[in-house]
Order: sequence, then C-alpha cells, then structure tokens
Amino acid sequence: MNNKEFSKTPLVLAMALVLPCISSGAMAADIILAPPAGGSVTINTLPAGATGSNHVCFTSVGGSQLGQCAPDSGPTGATGATGATGATGATGATGPTGATGSTGATGTNGANGATGDTGATGATGATGATGATGATGATGPSALILHGGGSDTLLSNGMGNRYLGLLDGFSNLIPANGNDAEVQQVITISGTISQFNVRTTGDIGGSGDSYTFTIRIDGAAGATPVFCTITGAAGTQQSCSDTTNSVAVTAGQLLSILATESGSPSLVGVHWTARLVPTP
Repeated sequence: MNNKEFSKTPLVLAMALVLPCISSGAMAADIILAPPAGGSVTINTLPAGATGSNHVCFTSVGGSQLGQCAPDSGPTGATGATGATGATGATGATGPTGATGSTGATGTNGANGATGDTGATGATGATGATGATGATGATGPSALILHGGGSDTLLSNGMGNRYLGLLDGFSNLIPANGNDAEVQQVITISGTISQFNVRTTGDIGGSGDSYTFTIRIDGAAGATPVFCTITGAAGTQQSCSDTTNSVAVTAGQLLSILATESGSPSLVGVHWTARLVPTP
C-alpha cells in the first residue's frame, strides 16, 4: 500500500492511530476526518508480511474513505496431486434422430438370374356360385300334323256328301247321305289349322269329274273356308291343296272333312293332312 499524506491537524492523526484498535463491529458507522487547514497526516505502509483485520487502509473505492485492509495473500503453494477420477456418470438421453439424408444414386441393375423351376400346380379353387338364370325366351310356335283317310276311306260316283274323320278307315261305314257326327273328332288344343292337302289313290275320271274337300269345325266351314278341289285328268295321280286360307279352332271343338262330288268321278281312296299351330 502506498503512503497517503493528508494536510490535517494533529487531532486527525490521533484519530487515525485510534481507529485500528476499534473492533470491526464498531466500524459500522462512518468516520469523517476534518483537520484544520494547514495540518497533515501521514499513514505509513504496513510492515511486510503484516496482516490483520484491525489495520486501517485508505482507498479511493467508494469515495476515498478509510476502511478495513484486505488480508495479504501469501505465496502460492505447490500444486497438489491429482485426485482419482470419479465414477462415470449415467449415459444421457439419446438425442433426436437427425434428418434423413438424400437418396443416393440408383446402382446399375445386376444380371438376371436363371429362371427357377416351375412350381407345382396349385389346388383347384372352389367352384363359384351359379349365376342367375336368364330370362326365358319366347316360346316358338310348334306345329302338329293332323291327318285322316286311307285305302278304306273310299269316294265314288253318286255318294252324295261323305265325311272324313281323323285317322283311317271310318268314312267307308258312312251311308251315302252322310253322317257328320260319326266321324267328328275333338280338338284338344286351341290354335290355327292351315296347309290343307288331299291326295287320292288313283285317277278320279275325265274332264268334268271332281271331288271337293272342306275343313269343318263344329259342323260348319266357317266364314273363310279352307278347301281344295281335285279335277279329273285321265291317267294321272290326283291331289289338291289350300296353302292360303286358315281356320281358328278352340280346344273342345269338333273337326271333320266334308267331301262332295261333281260329274261322274271314279271310286278312289283318299288321304288328307293339315297343320295345327297352337295358340301361344
């Protein structure tokens, strides 16, 4: 500490000598030195190595007032031996994962390996459900062939009206004046009769001789008769047909064929056919 000289009266010097004897507790109050003009006070530097809390030092810190001297520091001692390394502390929590780096360039494709053996065929799967049945198509018209007559169904000159029924041989029993009721046959389905064809077993005679055949339903020919006529022509097989007209029939009605003559036709047998298309 450097010497500090005050130009103060001897009274101030006396106070300065007394201050070191005052305890630290008594120094709680400020002490102001105010010597008369012309006086001076000299405070010597402490002896080397002197320390203690009772010395009074003048410092410029805090308004250049007296205060307790800071203790002197002795020389630094030698560095002590390094202590043993402490136990390793617990591992800290793992930090967050860093951002994913950019994808590297795609490498070149390697050569294709050899094709492996074909595996065994797997088991056949279960059969799927049957699909819905499609709509039923419209029923196409079916045709029935009606026929009658035969070698015993004979026509001759002077016979009058002769009636032919279904199947064979009945008309030969009919009297010359005819009896429709004996040959009439019940039709069991409704429909339309057409395509009427008649064929005789031989020549019916010469020019002017003929037989005419007409379909009858319940004993009548109807508004548009279905009929055909065989005209005599010596030495030829005779037949006729009506492929234009038709007649409707209802299930339960009676069918017969009326044969009439003109001129002097020969004795012949007769066969007939017709087509019945059922009503849809």
